[in-house]
Amino acid sequence: MTLQAVEKFYGRRKGRSLKKQKTEFLKTLDLYRVKFPLDLKEMFPSVQEICLEIGFGGGEHLAALAEQNPKVGFIGAEAFMNGVASFLQFRFEKQLNNVQLFPDDVRLLLQELPDNSIQKVFILFPDPWPKKKHHKRRIVSPKLVAELSRIVKKGGEVRLASDVADYIEHMQQAFQTVSEFQLQLCSQEKPDAWPSTRYEMKALEAHDYPQYLIYLKN
Repeated sequence: MTLQAVEKFYGRRKGRSLKKQKTEFLKTLDLYRVKFPLDLKEMFPSVQEICLEIGFGGGEHLAALAEQNPKVGFIGAEAFMNGVASFLQFRFEKQLNNVQLFPDDVRLLLQELPDNSIQKVFILFPDPWPKKKHHKRRIVSPKLVAELSRIVKKGGEVRLASDVADYIEHMQQAFQTVSEFQLQLCSQEKPDAWPSTRYEMKALEAHDYPQYLIYLKN
């Protein structure tokens, strides 16, 4: 099938060279890769709900949630191959059978997801692109929020976090453009059952205290 064109992707695909072990894990990617045409029932035949993490980084949060919720299906989107390799190692070590990966620009995936198909979306510590001229590169935008309002079920959630105050404000402004989303939480106190990420720990060590947002779809 031909996917619709999306805006230019910004960000790295690869970082430092992978260690041999991570390279071996990356060879297993095709076994757990989201495939088109998309069939969520075939992908997750016996789950109670499906959640999506956009930009899962090193995979700590995604792996923890998948381990804690074996009856939930998770889709992890991450274009950075080092992060994908790290998650594949978690998957092997924890025997996680309820996760599928999309190692590409998440916008290609979003346009294929059915309406009202996702219970929760996680966007945690996305690249802040701090320079004003680069703000258009930020993943959270009114256009993304509009797409999330289509795929998230009524009563579903979008959870976000950042240690960059300007980006928190940017996120809130983006969500204000879509009336279906209502802000449920904006706090520096992390909610219960919210696993940590390496970026979160780095921020805390630097005394850059994150803020956590939860939006509910009406």
